[in-house]
Amino acid sequence: MTERSDEFEIAFVEGSVTRSDEVERLKKIRERAKVLVAFGSCACFGGVNQLKNRFSNEWTKKEVYGEHAIETDVARPLEDIVKVDLRIFGCPVKKKRSKKSS
Repeated sequence: MTERSDEFEIAFVEGSVTRSDEVERLKKIRERAKVLVAFGSCACFGGVNQLKNRFSNEWTKKEVYGEHAIETDVARPLEDIVKVDLRIFGCPVKKKRSKKSS
């Protein structure tokens, strides 16, 4: 596509929300999209990422990231933050096209 616009008919968003910058970005996408689609289990339910919610956030940060400081919060589905119009469950499609054997 050669044209660029900040308005979208449909926005597909994948992944769970775990940081404040993701919250802000998601809100901007929602403002500009007529239809927002939660694409994949992480976007729909928080997915596997929600396993970390069973532990304290400080423990998770230490065990996963060690001494490397990182902003992270509980994993949440998109609809905890914005209105979701449609959901496509399951893991999102792969970027690479697989070769079929003959």
